[in-house]
Amino acid sequence: RKGTVELTALFYDPDPWGLKAMTDVTVKLPAKRFVFDLREGFKGHTDQFTVKVLKPGYAHFFATYPKDPGKPVATIEPSTVNAGEQVTAKITMSGVSADERGVFSYHTRLLKPDGSWLDTIPWSAQGVDGKVSFPIRFAHDDPEGDWTLRVREITTGRRTDVRITVKKP
Repeated sequence: RKGTVELTALFYDPDPWGLKAMTDVTVKLPAKRFVFDLREGFKGHTDQFTVKVLKPGYAHFFATYPKDPGKPVATIEPSTVNAGEQVTAKITMSGVSADERGVFSYHTRLLKPDGSWLDTIPWSAQGVDGKVSFPIRFAHDDPEGDWTLRVREITTGRRTDVRITVKKP
């Protein structure tokens, strides 16, 4: 637990009788919370939920929040840049209050104008209270056009895209 974010893992250790999987495991929470299954997405605003299958040896992760954390919001400053220059990416969560101290993690990818990935920026960025920023530098020979920064918040699975226009000087 960090701030209001609670991360829970269910782990099934197979018994000596060789059971292959557990099905329909119900998790009961002390109060209603917004529940996100890290594999399957949003489970609802509830005080209990069911996991259909627990595979032996695999952890099944859930994040719970008292309020809906919203979705990631990404901005780029400046939004238009010359090849060879740098921009700053800033990411926040739309539903996170100013007093939140939980850590949010973002999976990030940069798409070139042709749709292929350029994996030179941080693949993972973390920020207390949902806020994080990092630089993205473009090479002098990077192609002109509209690039896309794709951001997915890890616990909620929610994502957003933001455009960056790269020009030749």
